[in-house]
Amino acid sequence: MDISDSVGDHASPIPASLAVKRTIKTAERTALAIVEEIVKNDLREGDRLPREAQMIATYGVSRQSIKEALRILEVQGMVTLRPGPGGGVAVGASSARHLSRTLTLYLHFERTTYEDLIDAVVEMETLCSTLAARNSDKERKTVLLRPFLDHDYPRAALEWSSGVPNLHQAIYQLAGNEVLQLLTHSVTSTMEEHVISTDFPVDLRTEMFREHRDIATAIIAGQPSKAARLTRKHFQDVADYYRAHWPDRLLENIEWR
Repeated sequence: MDISDSVGDHASPIPASLAVKRTIKTAERTALAIVEEIVKNDLREGDRLPREAQMIATYGVSRQSIKEALRILEVQGMVTLRPGPGGGVAVGASSARHLSRTLTLYLHFERTTYEDLIDAVVEMETLCSTLAARNSDKERKTVLLRPFLDHDYPRAALEWSSGVPNLHQAIYQLAGNEVLQLLTHSVTSTMEEHVISTDFPVDLRTEMFREHRDIATAIIAGQPSKAARLTRKHFQDVADYYRAHWPDRLLENIEWR
């Protein structure tokens, strides 16, 4: 069945004034079919996909449609194209940073500011910590968050450039919702790349790493209210820092990078 046949005809009635039916291009249908094959066959990052000629035969479309479909997926990071002898198409990764890049294009188009971005990070990270603390698997929480409980962690983290994202990635996993995990990671990645990498709040650095330990402790102890309060303060302090040190920049539209 053509994927376009499943849209609209069997859905709940929609007022004619609101009904919008978009013709799905052959390349988009083909891109979807390729992704479905990747999922069906449980292929992982780096696994090879069939050659172009085989894809043409499998999907019954033109060479141009295959190329366009692969380009769509390449832009999203879902496949990688390797030119030359021994090259071909390989499975990519559903990276939060790939989603972040696409997201910034939409946010730029909507004239969204960096201040809105930072406010969103505060809310989404607080929700993730709340859900992580509600996670009943204390053993898993302890395993994932143990590195942040060490009393030497704040000092060691000053030399550990990946310390900040690693804590929050662990929290995303413990939140138990893959949609929220991907979206929050993507939004926070945008803030890290566009804001923090440009002007890291050095004055807050030591305190931030101490707060990591407190947040981890609250999550492991199953204290959602405390975890939420600590996480909100953690990110709100960063937001306030940028409002004080970077006020004009926060009013600018998010750039597409």
